[in-house]
Amino acid sequence: MQWDETKLIRYGSISSAGFLLLLISLVIAAVAMVRRRRERLERTVTGDSLSRHALGAPPTASEPGGMNRSPEWL
Repeated sequence: MQWDETKLIRYGSISSAGFLLLLISLVIAAVAMVRRRRERLERTVTGDSLSRHALGAPPTASEPGGMNRSPEWL
C-alpha cells in the first residue's frame, strides 16, 4: 500500500491545529475558573454577605432575608 504524502501532511496539519485549539480553549477555561474562584474567595474574606449567599450559605437571622424577616404578604 502506497501512502500519499500530501494527504498525510494535510490531515496531520488539520488534526494538529484542532488539538492545539482544544488545548488553548482548555487553558482559557481553567484561567477563567481560577479567577472566578479567587474573586469569590476575596469577597468572602472581606465579609461581603452576598458572597456568602453566592457560595450557598443560608442567611443568618440578623441579615435581610434571615429568620427574623416578616413575610412579604403582611
